[in-house]
Amino acid sequence: MAPKNVTANIWRIGLYTKKPDEEIAICTVCCDDGIKCEFSVKDGTTSTLIKHLKTKHPDSVFFTRYTEMVVPRKNEQITQHFQPNDASVGSLEKRIVNFVACNLTSFKCINDPTLHALIKFGNTGADIKDESHYRKNALPQIYHVVKQKIISMIKEFEYVSFTTDAWSGPGYSYLSLTITGISKEWKRVSLPFAVSHFPGSHTSANIKKCFQTNEFFHADCGSHLLNLVVRDSLKPEPISELLKKCRAIVGHFKHSNAAMDHLKDLQIESDLPSHMLLQDMPVRWNCAYYMADRLLEQKFAVQHYAVSKQRLDMSLSDNDWEKLSQLRNLLSYAEELSKLFCDNPISVQCGFASLTISGIEKLNFSDRDVMEVKQSILTGLQTKFGNLNLERIHGVAHFLDPRFKDMKSGSSQDVFRKQIFEWLKEELLKSGMVVDQEVEIVHSPVTKRPNYGLLADFDDEMGCDINVPSTSACDPTSDLWKEIVDYASKPRQTLQMQDPSDSNKSKACDPMVWWKNNSNNYPHLSKFAKRYLTPDCTTRMSEGLFSTARNVFTYQRMRLKPRKAQMIIFLNRILPFIDYRY
Repeated sequence: MAPKNVTANIWRIGLYTKKPDEEIAICTVCCDDGIKCEFSVKDGTTSTLIKHLKTKHPDSVFFTRYTEMVVPRKNEQITQHFQPNDASVGSLEKRIVNFVACNLTSFKCINDPTLHALIKFGNTGADIKDESHYRKNALPQIYHVVKQKIISMIKEFEYVSFTTDAWSGPGYSYLSLTITGISKEWKRVSLPFAVSHFPGSHTSANIKKCFQTNEFFHADCGSHLLNLVVRDSLKPEPISELLKKCRAIVGHFKHSNAAMDHLKDLQIESDLPSHMLLQDMPVRWNCAYYMADRLLEQKFAVQHYAVSKQRLDMSLSDNDWEKLSQLRNLLSYAEELSKLFCDNPISVQCGFASLTISGIEKLNFSDRDVMEVKQSILTGLQTKFGNLNLERIHGVAHFLDPRFKDMKSGSSQDVFRKQIFEWLKEELLKSGMVVDQEVEIVHSPVTKRPNYGLLADFDDEMGCDINVPSTSACDPTSDLWKEIVDYASKPRQTLQMQDPSDSNKSKACDPMVWWKNNSNNYPHLSKFAKRYLTPDCTTRMSEGLFSTARNVFTYQRMRLKPRKAQMIIFLNRILPFIDYRY
């Protein structure tokens, strides 16, 4: 005897019967086997029945019947979810969904009378529907429309690269995906594409194996590699003990409002910046530098507090303060390298790492422990980044970046150029790339550009070191080799240029501008540039998606399912990019 709620598929397979006048379900198969198997179905719940079927009778005909009923229904629901209805999304629906997604507010606020009053004040002439309409209907429709617009943009790219990262939210794991490509106008475009539910057991090593095929090149995040180098260098006991003391000082103020208020008063009395102390956290890039820098800035206030409260455990000795100051100066180079990675998205990690190694080698510290950290960082940088250009994805990107070309490549110029030629020639023959265009070589005069900031020494060092490569080992009739020869002999683009908005500031030169102006001169190399200059140097953009995700899962949204979460996160990141036009 089936219950009144016959809409549940579990009741239709014939496995369960219900006791008359009782909210108890009985498994007929278990009863026939002499096993008493009863389940409470109070309030129409069927979860226990489904679980019993899957665990006790997975090979039975009942499980087959249930699967045949459920799978088509799920597919139908997915299709209805992602396909928009015939009726187009109205202007008011767009504005409301834009408001909810971009401000990361709850859909329940749509039912708030104050929002209704605000909409009516705008004289829209339309009434706001219940929040369930925008959550269940408008949001999926707008998500589909915007996603299709982004897909059409991606199809215009000849080549694309991806960044990905994993994150664990409340109850679910997620995987992010961003896409980067170079447009026909030589503009490098990065798009957040998805934050998807990522169930099951997974490790970074297994994910990496999935991309180690002939179709994909894999590159590690430069900032993560740098963070590993710095964290390993700070592990020796004298330095780790010093950082432990610093964390204890910062933690005291973080966990005491009274101590924080006292510190603020001391900052005012000492005419110090009203800055909070920063805690060292292993998962954040170069956070030890920020903690040391802020403590040194607030040194007088911290010392005054320790004396006034008679807290000897919160006081550092003069030797410790000096050691911390020297350590801060050393870590500032790692901080600059991290910013170079993030500000210059093209994957030319080896060149910037070589610049940092040259700068650190010139440093000299009186403290022996800091000198050991210096040597450890140099060794780590050389290990992590020194041989990257032996890999095709890094080597070709380094050469096709007009700011580097074959400088700071980690090997002799002639050897490096020949290796680039072999790599590109192999791809040229494999893909059958044909360029029906005559190569017109236009020689530009060498112009001296002003240099700014810490990169000035690097530009001066490399600016005059331009040699015409030898053609002895390569086919001189090859159009590709001719392009490589001419490209390498051209003046290298400087790393920085004067900021037009402020004469006292500088900004990084954009390699895309150089290729836009010179792509016609190098028809073969420009094709490869659009491929190898797309990969990002870091996974910063993917991690930015999870920064949004953390703001989505507030205490008001702890029950948010992955399907709706990925829609909100995607729209939050992409709507400002497309200027809310869809």
